[in-house]
Amino acid sequence: MMGSALSPIESAIAAKLLADATLIGMVTGIFDFRGIPLNQEYPYVTLGDSTETDDSTFDTIGYDTTFTLHIWSAQPGSKECQQILARLNMLLNHQPLTLTGLAHVGTWYDMSQTLSDPDDTRVTHLWVRYRIQAGEN
Repeated sequence: MMGSALSPIESAIAAKLLADATLIGMVTGIFDFRGIPLNQEYPYVTLGDSTETDDSTFDTIGYDTTFTLHIWSAQPGSKECQQILARLNMLLNHQPLTLTGLAHVGTWYDMSQTLSDPDDTRVTHLWVRYRIQAGEN
């Protein structure tokens, strides 16, 4: 029994993003939200927060998870963030994930929001949330 899908999902998303040459050409890096290097140049993507709820049936253990990615840009406006979001959606929305120890049911774009960084209004922050369903094999 796995007990949680959070770690396999985060690992699968990170691996998929890091393996995509087009995305890597658009950003200066992909980091854990709590591990951004000091003075990191923009734009970059961070792996953010997640939620998980039980999606089990009486005979199958399942997980309904949300996973948030954050896009950071110092370009005026939000066009650069929107271009990166479009690439993330191409990679993740309705696309398969390889989950260690779990069967992937589906990944869906849920929502996104563009914000100004309260500490530096020159920085645009766009967060995007995906919903992922998985079950134990």
